Amino acid sequence: MTPKVATGKYQKIMKSISKHPITLLIIGSIITYLLIPKLQENREKREAIAEFELRLVNVNNDLGYEFNELLVLFENFVLEVEKDSALGKIDLHKIQKTYLEKAQTSNSRINKLWFDTKNLRNELYLFGYYNKDDVSEIQKGFGLFYNAISNSILEGNDIIKQCFRNKDFEYNEVIRNMIQSRRSRLIVYDRNQFQQLNMICGILNR
Repeated sequence: MTPKVATGKYQKIMKSISKHPITLLIIGSIITYLLIPKLQENREKREAIAEFELRLVNVNNDLGYEFNELLVLFENFVLEVEKDSALGKIDLHKIQKTYLEKAQTSNSRINKLWFDTKNLRNELYLFGYYNKDDVSEIQKGFGLFYNAISNSILEGNDIIKQCFRNKDFEYNEVIRNMIQSRRSRLIVYDRNQFQQLNMICGILNR
């Protein structure tokens, strides 16, 4: 048998085998075995990331809400103190005590949300989906995210100290500018936090 004839016969045999139902079944099983787990892993990854993003956005929205509620508390305190020019020390201290209790309740919620964001960051690394460069960028994004929260908490605590804990409180230009600046910075805070979240979520969806 010449090589050409042998080759032609071999090709016919292989063609026949390749069309055999059992062969197709084996090939299909191999593809399924290799492909399905990968598709399943990708689906689970997308679902986990989508849930993570939603929780991160929600906790950030809650923080923004609490920071603004605290600001309204400061502004209402000033309005209440300003409306009575003959307000005595005893009455002032009663008002301060009432607002301090409200501020402490608000701060308690803010601190809980702060720890929630920390837990979310730690939870993210359990996914194990990212290379070193991605992790570095995520770390940087969360770092900026946390710095903004910390700065806003410290600034709020300073106003609480000046307005609600100061027994010799006197409304003046300094206090007014402090509270007005707080409103302006919260607008910047909201914008910056939104940008950081977009950056983090962008990395997660690569």
